[in-house]
Amino acid sequence: MAAPHAHGPLYLGIDFGTSGARAAVIDEEGKLVQDVKKGYGEGAEADWTGSWNRVLFELIGSLDPALRADVAAVAFDGTSATALLVDPRDPAGRVLAPAKLYNEAQSKEVAAAAKAMAPPAHTATAPTSTLCKLLTWWHEADSDPAATHWRRRAAEWGLAIPGPGPATPPGAGSGASSSPSSSSSSGPAPLLLHQADWLAALLHEDVGRGTSDWNNALKLGFDPGSESYPDWLTRQPFAELLPARVVAPGAPLAPVSAGVAARTGLPADCLVCAGTTDSIAAFVAAGVTESGQAVTSLGSTLAVKLLSTSRLDDAAYGIYSHRLGDVWLVGGASNSGGAVLRRFFTDEQLRQLTPRLRPEAPTGLGYYPLPAPGERFPVADPELRPRMEPRPADDALFLQGLLEGIADIEAAAYRRLADMGASPLKEVRQPWEREEVAVQRRSGWQGGWLGGWLGGCWVVGGGGWLGGWRGGWWRDGGGSGGGGVVVGGPGPGAGGGGGGGRPAAAAAAAAAAAAAAAAAAAASSGGGSSGGGSSGGGSSGGGSSGGGSSGGGSSGGGSSGGGSSGGGSSGGGSSGGGSSGGGSSGGGSSGGGSSGGGGSVCPCEGMCVLTAGGGAANPKWTDIRQRLLGVPVRAAEQGEACYGAALLARQGARQARAAKAVAAK
Repeated sequence: MAAPHAHGPLYLGIDFGTSGARAAVIDEEGKLVQDVKKGYGEGAEADWTGSWNRVLFELIGSLDPALRADVAAVAFDGTSATALLVDPRDPAGRVLAPAKLYNEAQSKEVAAAAKAMAPPAHTATAPTSTLCKLLTWWHEADSDPAATHWRRRAAEWGLAIPGPGPATPPGAGSGASSSPSSSSSSGPAPLLLHQADWLAALLHEDVGRGTSDWNNALKLGFDPGSESYPDWLTRQPFAELLPARVVAPGAPLAPVSAGVAARTGLPADCLVCAGTTDSIAAFVAAGVTESGQAVTSLGSTLAVKLLSTSRLDDAAYGIYSHRLGDVWLVGGASNSGGAVLRRFFTDEQLRQLTPRLRPEAPTGLGYYPLPAPGERFPVADPELRPRMEPRPADDALFLQGLLEGIADIEAAAYRRLADMGASPLKEVRQPWEREEVAVQRRSGWQGGWLGGWLGGCWVVGGGGWLGGWRGGWWRDGGGSGGGGVVVGGPGPGAGGGGGGGRPAAAAAAAAAAAAAAAAAAAASSGGGSSGGGSSGGGSSGGGSSGGGSSGGGSSGGGSSGGGSSGGGSSGGGSSGGGSSGGGSSGGGSSGGGSSGGGGSVCPCEGMCVLTAGGGAANPKWTDIRQRLLGVPVRAAEQGEACYGAALLARQGARQARAAKAVAAK
């Protein structure tokens, strides 16, 4: 349902994951006006690009027509290092080779070729990087059936056909490499695009020699510091396949084509803006805008992202930096995380043990929880052994010791980054929305996980929304409190309402829908409240940070923000109750909720920690982290990647308006 909307420009952000796409429409103040989602459906893997194309236009078509007519700009985020080859002469970039997805590791030989040309331990040398995928296409032998297929198509289309050829040795000029075989066609070479690049081209239909963004192009080898491809990359014989233009995320590209405007109902002057990766979009959505703020994601592993004025790249620790404006998003990951907890405890055990945790009384067990020997960050030691003994007879004490160990690692990670020159950690926020990156992107599971037991994704940060990132990004000013009512999240007084909440009318409608949905689950343990707030403190307009959300039932029913112990999925529910893409009260839905009571069963084998319910992070876990991090823990404003993409679209529109005003003078 779309929220009431006063006339004014709107901004559309679209997130493409592994199992579906999600769109968010926001207004000038950043308030969410409408959000919708579509699954790819069965058989999508047989034709990923065809599915993306279809779902894109279905998603736009499902928006309220009155809202579509006011969309001033649109931006995309896609899975990192998902790439495809296209025909650059086709306005929308018709696909030459099937897409290679973000998680498709290339051969050892290809990875070795990447390492031979790039600086030591460069992020582009990872087997799943975009560079390795490009090298696979480049080096495929003519006898390879897949290669034969796309090369034949390239010949039919009159494109120059790249053939196998050795990579240029490090330090050598382009003449040191034998030229790959190619067709006699005088046409251009194919063009490599990332998922978000190609989706943008579907709307503006002006692919040219390709445009990408700093974040997507990082794993291709692009240097965001110099804003250029490095020499070691440009001297390679396949350099002609690279996108010719790489711009800042959110930069205005071109208006939608006339045909797309007529087909979709988008305005003819609707700008298509440069996109980003899904994880960066989720970071942007969290409202993290100052150095010292960060996002920590708990999947099977523990990943940290810190906003810093200084760039850090340290291969020994697996640290690399994305550029956001004139600051850096520094990332690293520990092997510790949710997989360790999953090894010892079931969902039901976690629920039963939680009330017995005593955050104010440290266990002193000194654990370093690892699923197996070996650590990468904050300690770089491939032989480091797990430390999870002695195990107390009391399971609650053991669980608390594990949680303290994970939180200790998180705190050590931020100290390590600070010691290496990054900005020190300032504040801690926790999200109310689910963070789907670590689960949906990697397992295809549609259920999110903020409603899970540890909150799934921790957003670390503070300060509220600023008047734009360095003069151009996001909100027009003000702190985080005292604004719209958030359905499924912290109320206005909990430090999270701000401009990011849904308008009260939408909250009321969502709460009404949730009341009906929660009735079916009211008999489950804990008892869902008819209005949706949980026993932890949810308010009728928007749940407080201490408990469930107003739109989704209590710990005994379907939660709008996440899973519930009585029946909803672990984070798949949308505001106002269960939706087709998430957990529904009393039994889950097609998107990922589990049927019947008792919480969801995670299909991702330890990728997340689930179901103590209520739509907010476990407060005792929050207390443990706050004590060990030594900074305040507060609620984040948002967490959906599509919301972050919408903020980038707004940024691009503002930049375009500012440039137009300057030109008019």
